Amino acid sequence: GKYKFTSDYDCNMARSMWERTCMDRYPDHLKNARKMALREVNSVNLVDTKGHAPKGMKAEVWDGLVDIWLKPEWKKKSDANRCNRAAL
Repeated sequence: GKYKFTSDYDCNMARSMWERTCMDRYPDHLKNARKMALREVNSVNLVDTKGHAPKGMKAEVWDGLVDIWLKPEWKKKSDANRCNRAAL
């Protein structure tokens, strides 16, 4: 059967850890989805991936993410983060 937490504290702690794990791993999932979409459309231009959402994601959501990733502000932030990671 299903596991039942013995206290609200345990339940809240498990929820907190799950959410932290998801927040940590989701950017990697999206990065891999971008790579796969670019490979699928045989392009290096992110705009070409519109309409090619990964399995389990609605096309409108994917297309909205692509619009965000195409903005200069996002590109600038992404490049700065890449440099920061390389400096470690």
